[in-house]
Amino acid sequence: MTENKPSNGLWYWGPPLAWVILMQVMTLTPNHTPAPLWFPGMDKLVHLAYFGGFALLMVRVFRGHRQMDIWPAAIAAFLATIAYGTADELKQHLQPHRLVEWADWMANLAGASLALIVPYFTKGPRS
Repeated sequence: MTENKPSNGLWYWGPPLAWVILMQVMTLTPNHTPAPLWFPGMDKLVHLAYFGGFALLMVRVFRGHRQMDIWPAAIAAFLATIAYGTADELKQHLQPHRLVEWADWMANLAGASLALIVPYFTKGPRS
């Protein structure tokens, strides 16, 4: 039996696009009071979660819309997420109310790694 997959690109690209728009609205809105942190390093956990979620949405794009096998899709999602995370950190250099932090970029990288880790545990190293 064949699987019915939507052929509409918006079905696949819509969620990561909405994810990016939401984050850009949040980071471009001037905020002169920092968000409260419940524990030290919480902001890095937020970076990891945000970019990890984006990476997993991009795996879905490459697997579904681009019809890629799991490992090429995971690598493409990882690279796309790193590119986006790097651009996002560099963009902050142009904003007076934001700081560029090496640790933030590392947290973005850790989140992007979820694109590689999740398929490993769900599909195995050779599928």
